[in-house]
Amino acid sequence: MAARDAVWAGMLASDPVGATWGAGVRRAPNVGGSARGWSPEVVGKMRTPGLFIAAALDKQALPERVRALHANDGASEKVLLDLGCTSHNALWERNHLLLFQASLEWFTKGTVNGKTSGETRRGY
Repeated sequence: MAARDAVWAGMLASDPVGATWGAGVRRAPNVGGSARGWSPEVVGKMRTPGLFIAAALDKQALPERVRALHANDGASEKVLLDLGCTSHNALWERNHLLLFQASLEWFTKGTVNGKTSGETRRGY
């Protein structure tokens, strides 16, 4: 708990305006439609196995953009984790353990729910 509190304090300290809004509030940019250079051509050249996480309530990395990246990615080993009831701040939300479990499985086994490719849904 202390480590999480320290991270939260650091985030608030980095945003003096947001810090004045009270406890439990953190501002974040809404980048909406920005793909930041991740065109289908660029992503199609990628061959590194990847775990893509589409948080259903994410307003920063829009789920439809994550799905497009996953679809266009050139790797044969790629999993899309559709994480329900979750925003861009998944680390602090109810489904954080689902995110941690999926990440751990991906990094240790190259799978999520036993899959090396495709899509899996959790947290709905």
